[in-house]
Amino acid sequence: NGLHRDFPSDFDMHYRYCGRPLADDELAIQDIVMSQNIGLVIIDSAGLAIGREAEKSEPVLAFHTALRELKVTSLIIDHVRKDGMEGRRPTPYGNIYKENAARSTWLAKIHQESASNEADIALTHQKRNFTGVLPAMGFHLQFLESALHFERREVSDMPELEDTLPLWLRIKAALARGQM
Repeated sequence: NGLHRDFPSDFDMHYRYCGRPLADDELAIQDIVMSQNIGLVIIDSAGLAIGREAEKSEPVLAFHTALRELKVTSLIIDHVRKDGMEGRRPTPYGNIYKENAARSTWLAKIHQESASNEADIALTHQKRNFTGVLPAMGFHLQFLESALHFERREVSDMPELEDTLPLWLRIKAALARGQM
């Protein structure tokens, strides 16, 4: 039960190792998507699926074109720039089309103490084409021996991650805590 959605009882997951850019492997992946009736493709990571020269427009646009040809929902995991980002919203590493060609982007930020089996994750909506800004989502994870337990939390209740929220929400959360 992820984002308030239940998986069907016959939910099945498939994994395919990919050693080439998506644009070069599109037909083989399209065959798998169609023969297995796949509705969601998860790509980890965008940089590897794009291939060389991810800072140039052509390979990034070829990746997005191939992805759209699959005609399925996709979740693409990517890395954000770290250089020169002080005070600015984090953006994906590489060419601007990585974000511009996406329909919606979310920033995931994690906080975990060293050697802890618990972590907090904040997801904040960064870019959207067809919706308004969706509210930030927070999750507390516990890595147990035989399971992963997670519960939904408010990002404003996770001090190490509340910097992912817009300023007005950070102010609201601070005022809700009482006098300072």
